[in-house]
Amino acid sequence: MRQKKTLKPAAVPVEPGTPPPYHLLVWLAFAASALFFLPPCLDRYLVPRFFFLSAVLLVILPAVGKDLRQHGDWRLHTFDLLLLGWYGLNLASVSWAFSWSEAIFYAQKTLLLFLVYWLLRQALFRDEIRLRVSLRKANTLLVYAVAGILMVQIGFAVSQYGLDNTHLYDYASGVFGNKSLASDFLFFLLVFQVLVYSPDEQVNRADRWHFGIGTALLLALILLLQTRTVYLATAAALLFYFTSRTVLEPAFFRVYKRKMLAALVVAGGFLLALAVLKGPGGSLPERLNPLTYLDSETANERRFVWHKTDLLNADHYWWGVGNGSWKIWFPSKNIQGAYRLQEENVVFTRAHNDYLEIRSELGLFGAVLFCALFAAAFLAGFMTLRKKEIAARKRHDLIVLLAGLLGYCIIQFFDFPRERIECQVVLAMLFAYTAFHTRELWARWPGTGIRKYSAVFLWLAAGDCCST
Repeated sequence: MRQKKTLKPAAVPVEPGTPPPYHLLVWLAFAASALFFLPPCLDRYLVPRFFFLSAVLLVILPAVGKDLRQHGDWRLHTFDLLLLGWYGLNLASVSWAFSWSEAIFYAQKTLLLFLVYWLLRQALFRDEIRLRVSLRKANTLLVYAVAGILMVQIGFAVSQYGLDNTHLYDYASGVFGNKSLASDFLFFLLVFQVLVYSPDEQVNRADRWHFGIGTALLLALILLLQTRTVYLATAAALLFYFTSRTVLEPAFFRVYKRKMLAALVVAGGFLLALAVLKGPGGSLPERLNPLTYLDSETANERRFVWHKTDLLNADHYWWGVGNGSWKIWFPSKNIQGAYRLQEENVVFTRAHNDYLEIRSELGLFGAVLFCALFAAAFLAGFMTLRKKEIAARKRHDLIVLLAGLLGYCIIQFFDFPRERIECQVVLAMLFAYTAFHTRELWARWPGTGIRKYSAVFLWLAAGDCCST
């Protein structure tokens, strides 16, 4: 019987001399754009970051273009094609959307997601170690910057109103628009914090201190910001992380079981104390109790919005109403019964559920394609983790990346990270690192080579960034 030939990606050696500045992608697209906003803009939390990231890509593409053409991986594998299909569908929806400008904006954000993913995947192939060091430094900078901003804001809120969740919305937003989105970003920083400090990595004492202090700050701020969605995402990610390491690394549980047990006892006692603590203006005990959520105003309001969105979906089953058009079509299903919409003139612009909103705007086909992106990443990750010969750091990275993707999936069930550029950069980084660690698997799956079109590809990418 003729043996089937399998393709394996060739290792790309980094040439001597000054390596191309791929690490700028981490510093500019991740660290700088997450903190970038302009108060004079109409939407200071979204549009400025959109333009800034486009400008960043216009700087990076020429800087690494020559190296990419000579040494880049110009095979678009299955996951690349899925992402390009996702972009293509977003772009096509312009033709049936109510507002062309809104639809184009969403399509361009999807393009930025793909370009950051693709460039980061190339950077990892070329020089993973340098990029990893840059990610560690950039993440440390972001942890201290975001934590510092939030601690000042929380301090102002607590000094006047105590730990009241409603007033935290007025004060604690970081630079992300509201406290829920700020808390979402803290979760993503926690994921990268664990990712870049693999147990078998040689890091100096100062870096270990930064890891311990940064992790403590992130967990404390996630707790104080009282976002139930992030509570759930953090708990699910931690459970996945420790369970996976216990199953896949028998030595892990033997070595750390006492420390893990002690940490669980301390954390449980601390949370129990907070749950029974009653103080002026304090809503933390209620927020920590998951049984109170279904009776909360937030839950009732979301159920109302999701029910009306389901009615809208029934009228636009296959292709939806077009990107950015949910907020225009939503009132057509009658807002009677929604107190804030009727009495307080509140206007919903997001369904607070990315899956349902995509189902509404891009139809059933769009929802299936979107979910297929995450399903493919999880499938590739699990299939790679099953290999016995996998290296320890690679196994650790994949466990952390899949835990981060799990948390992302939970967050977008209640929030709208699809709208936020900084969250799309985070998603691109999670996808790219997962694709890098599962590259042997993708090499055996369908794909297409485009090396002879590399110049056209780079020019189109730059032109699309200019069009933003």
